[in-house]
Amino acid sequence: MNALTNEEFAARVLELAKPAVEFNPTAYYDPDGDCIEFLARPDNFYAERVDDLVTVYHSQETDEIIGSLLKGVTGLCKQLSEKLPGLRLRSNTEGSNSFTSSWRSCGLRK
Repeated sequence: MNALTNEEFAARVLELAKPAVEFNPTAYYDPDGDCIEFLARPDNFYAERVDDLVTVYHSQETDEIIGSLLKGVTGLCKQLSEKLPGLRLRSNTEGSNSFTSSWRSCGLRK
């Protein structure tokens, strides 16, 4: 067994400390909570409730807004479909929690 130099050890530790997967901004529809959560960065954050429907997430490091939570999506969707009947929303993903599925269930088309 060969001993590592300090530089080799440091390089190996830094390699292990890298995130397993690169973060991509993401939005998720939760049908049980009827809400959409959006995260633009993977920072630790604190929440600031704006009103009954909107909460914004601030980075603990920079205080910048890095995400949000929007409640009452079904009601919002119904209001939008009444006021803007030609509105179309698209999602890049398909599945039970994709935006397309949730918006389509409210009467909006893909």
